[in-house]
Amino acid sequence: MRISDIERTIEEAVKETYPNIRSLPSLQPAPSGFGDFSVNTFALAREIHKNPKSIAEDIVKHINTPYISSVTVAKSGYVNLNLSTKAYKEFLEELEEKREKYFYKEKNNKKVQVEFVSANPTGPLHIGNGRGGIIGDVLTNVLKTEGFDVKKEYYVNDAGSKMLLFAKSIAYYYAKQLGKEVEPVEEGYKGDYIKEIAEELFNEYKDKLLNENGEPLLKEIQELGKEKMMKRIKSALKEFGVEFDNYFYESSLYKSGEVEKTIKIFKESGYTYEKDGALWFKSTAFGDDKDRVLIRKTGEPTYTLVDASYHINKWNRGFKKAIDIWGADHFGHIIPMKALMQGAGLPKDFLDVIIYQIVHLFKEGKEVTMSKHSGVFITLTDLVSEVGRDAARFFFLLKSSNAHLNFDMDLAKKQSMDNPVYYVQYTYARLKSVLRKAEEQGIAYSGIKNIELTSLKDEERDILNYAFYLNREIEITAKTYQVHRIPFVTMDFCKKINTFYQKYKILSSGPYVQPRLAIVHNAVTILSFLMDLMGIEKKERM
Repeated sequence: MRISDIERTIEEAVKETYPNIRSLPSLQPAPSGFGDFSVNTFALAREIHKNPKSIAEDIVKHINTPYISSVTVAKSGYVNLNLSTKAYKEFLEELEEKREKYFYKEKNNKKVQVEFVSANPTGPLHIGNGRGGIIGDVLTNVLKTEGFDVKKEYYVNDAGSKMLLFAKSIAYYYAKQLGKEVEPVEEGYKGDYIKEIAEELFNEYKDKLLNENGEPLLKEIQELGKEKMMKRIKSALKEFGVEFDNYFYESSLYKSGEVEKTIKIFKESGYTYEKDGALWFKSTAFGDDKDRVLIRKTGEPTYTLVDASYHINKWNRGFKKAIDIWGADHFGHIIPMKALMQGAGLPKDFLDVIIYQIVHLFKEGKEVTMSKHSGVFITLTDLVSEVGRDAARFFFLLKSSNAHLNFDMDLAKKQSMDNPVYYVQYTYARLKSVLRKAEEQGIAYSGIKNIELTSLKDEERDILNYAFYLNREIEITAKTYQVHRIPFVTMDFCKKINTFYQKYKILSSGPYVQPRLAIVHNAVTILSFLMDLMGIEKKERM
């Protein structure tokens, strides 16, 4: 029994009433006091130019199902529904049989790639990377529930001027380790991590990274420095609870000749031209505000061209949808990249981009100022070490990606109900405690198939309705990519559980013990599923 079964009943009633209608109403949770669910008839009213209340009255005449116990029509035109105990019983039976798998749709064989974090390997991950990391990680989990074959990928920008500057910065400190007098690197990367890598190279290679003239071998230092930086990045991600299916290196696009192939694709597309010695792409033909340079007059490929080559590579690997998660500073890159994809012959809807805004970190009521280039910043590892993995992940999810996020470190560390992640984990532990106490008292849960659901109290219906509608919430999240919905759905569900827990003495409820144990037992499954989506630890005791 699923929410879609009730929706199908409503749709059939609408089609029977108005056979040629295009606007099919959707089922939504009803406001308190107006039933379990409601149907909005306003879109129907606009299409057929009829009063919403009259439409609602016509529709309810054709609603006939044992899964709905009562139907009323509000003056505004809403159809309000109450589910029957049969609906709840069959829902819980399927949930108990399938457990978390209840919320997963059948596989659709559509390959989707989610690319996120993808920070340059020139320094440690910062808290902004953490926000992008959790968005990508949770979105991947949500898309898997919808049946997609999803892969997580980190794109390593290991070519270009920033990597050369990174190598020079390390080489400066490496040379100093060897006692050489060297000029500081203008605009070089600072921070202890540069010195640490230089010291590691000195300890491992001594003077073997110098050429015959006693100068640092920049190419070798760049490669070794990159490997050490990526090791640190992977370690930080693992501590944060994020692991990738693949790390794709930008340099491989040059080695494989794919950049050259991409140039050929664009030249043959008819959307390129030469101007001032450079090769241009007519991105204005696809809605861009200006054309884009693919190859500079020096013969050097632009970042735009290489990134296009990478995205074409995604398509050639069989991905039918690419979802990129970028920081706000990449906003201007969206339209050009989508234009390039169309110019290369890829579907218009192949690439979706999620932009996330910056994170403001607060400690003791004051904002912590940060600058990655100067080396003064709090790394993702620092944050996880201070507030814990669960709090870091949960707090990064508490705002829509298109809104700035204020991260309160003091609240994240608080062991009280004021801390939302603590509240969720405490609620899970509370449910598990009820089941343990039932076992200790010799109260065995008989299973929903052996239980008669008698008249349900409002608090019990609230929990069941929320659980019943959860599949639709997950579906909406998958379609909109709004993963911040998940923690709020979870917290709302926890509030309903705690209201129920505080009002009823579950294990001394007489004839209601088994029905209430059914709610507790299945609430554990639902909360477990939601916490797994977010990658939050489930604590049995707190």
